[in-house]
Amino acid sequence: MELKDVIEQYRFILDHSFDELCIVDGNGTIIYMNATSQKHYGKDPSFFIGHPATRAQDEGFVDHAITPLVFKEKKKVTIIQKTNIGRQLLITGNPIFDESGNIMLIIENARDISEIRDLQKRLEETEELVKRYSEKLESLEKEQQSFMGMVIHSTKLKNIIEMIQRVALTDSTIMILGESGTGKDELAKIIHSSSRRNDRSFVKVNCGAIPSSLIESELFGYEGGAFTGSKKSGKMGLMESANGGTLFLDEITELPFDTQVKLLQALQDRKFIKVGGTRPVQTDFRLITATNRNINDFVKEGRFREDLFYRLYVVPIDVPPLRERKDEILPLLQYYINYYNKKYQDNKSLSFQAVSLLRHYDWPGNIRELKNMVERLVVTSTDDIISYKSVLSAFGHTGKLSYINNEKTLGELIEDFEKDIITQCYNELKSSYKVAARLGISQRTALRKINKHLGVNGSGNQKDRY
Repeated sequence: MELKDVIEQYRFILDHSFDELCIVDGNGTIIYMNATSQKHYGKDPSFFIGHPATRAQDEGFVDHAITPLVFKEKKKVTIIQKTNIGRQLLITGNPIFDESGNIMLIIENARDISEIRDLQKRLEETEELVKRYSEKLESLEKEQQSFMGMVIHSTKLKNIIEMIQRVALTDSTIMILGESGTGKDELAKIIHSSSRRNDRSFVKVNCGAIPSSLIESELFGYEGGAFTGSKKSGKMGLMESANGGTLFLDEITELPFDTQVKLLQALQDRKFIKVGGTRPVQTDFRLITATNRNINDFVKEGRFREDLFYRLYVVPIDVPPLRERKDEILPLLQYYINYYNKKYQDNKSLSFQAVSLLRHYDWPGNIRELKNMVERLVVTSTDDIISYKSVLSAFGHTGKLSYINNEKTLGELIEDFEKDIITQCYNELKSSYKVAARLGISQRTALRKINKHLGVNGSGNQKDRY
């Protein structure tokens, strides 16, 4: 085989190498570059051969050249190089010296690591997402207790919390619907604390508490001298204060109609203009809204913009009232009794009759009313055990209580009352013998009623179990 054929064969092999191969002489001029380079820079190798090795950098094909570094360091150098067509190259320049110690040639090998870097980035993002899900699920109970009143016991509220854990890691706009006192504020805080924005501000705005004449300047801020009585230095608005974090607009239906227009524009453009200003202010926040009104009626009656409604109604969360999750009442009573005992350094507890009375009340004020009622009972009761009469006295008059449900018979009401007593007594004492002693019944009767109301399996050594 002739020398020419051998050279062509080697050239053919090198042109099919996955890696780019570039040879630079002692003067810094490229004397060889294989065909792989075209995939990295979008140019035929002939464009670079015979030119200085810095041409790719000088003309914007790469962010920086490796050849000058090798000449400077006089040793092997490895760097990450970014090209003009979005590739990332792991490039190594290896010098070859002559007998006098001068660089004679530099052999440069470049491998495209773009896909590896992309995969690594996606893997890291996925691992971070999985980590966040795991952390939030593991700490769910702890987080719920950390927000006042968010005692999670009913299936309805558990489903809401599970959905919140899913959507919190996104930036989707959320609207929380529910009666006054159902815990909308606490849910908004849980969403923020579970999000990637939890290290930034959580800004709450009660749209119904700010006069309509001031709501726009409070929300968007104003420039100095914008109106009579304004600060000369101007003022940052609540929307700007929430930048990077979460903006919670409570009682959103109370927002004046003209302010609704400006809010819609700000949400669409991700920027707004302060009152009296001309310069747009960029902003980035997660928006949560809440209302205790029927917002659909507001839209139908023309009191709330339909286009803004659809912008806000991305992920609706409907919080049921406390009367629809009665199984939450007992855990809430226990939670707040413990909370106010600790706060006021007391040791109060509720009698069985008091618990049963409170459990069957409809709580039109929801969790807020229950919380205030427990505090009132703890601070006003003269006895350590809060009695049935104390509860009646705290309500002011018996007419407010709706213990008797018209849909239940006397037998069903008695059954509910018995279940309340057995449940509270067993949860406190953890023993059928002690329950029997407390209630003045036989241990066998106590055990039967515990099995009946709490679903405890009565098989096996009952004395050891209870």
